[in-house]
Amino acid sequence: MTRARKHVIVITGVILISFFILLGSSIRAFASSGYPEEYHKYYTCITLEGGDTLWNLADDYMIDGVMSRQDFMKEVCKLNHISEDTVLRSGDSLAIAYYSTDIK
Repeated sequence: MTRARKHVIVITGVILISFFILLGSSIRAFASSGYPEEYHKYYTCITLEGGDTLWNLADDYMIDGVMSRQDFMKEVCKLNHISEDTVLRSGDSLAIAYYSTDIK
């Protein structure tokens, strides 16, 4: 094997290794940048209707993966200075947090 051929093989090997390192880094960066979406936290005031419970409100306002149902209910209680045992009545107002990908 000639000296020039050895140089070509070494240079080709270095280029291929560099390519795979860059490709792996690019794939990792792309995968982490696009998912999951970034959620922003907002607050709103709602008026309760007959039959509303903290559990039902969690179904309506929480997003899976952002907050658990239990954490949502604890936050609503904290925001409104109530306990999970508080009887909610139709017409009561509650402040709640919700999440959105929109910037408002």
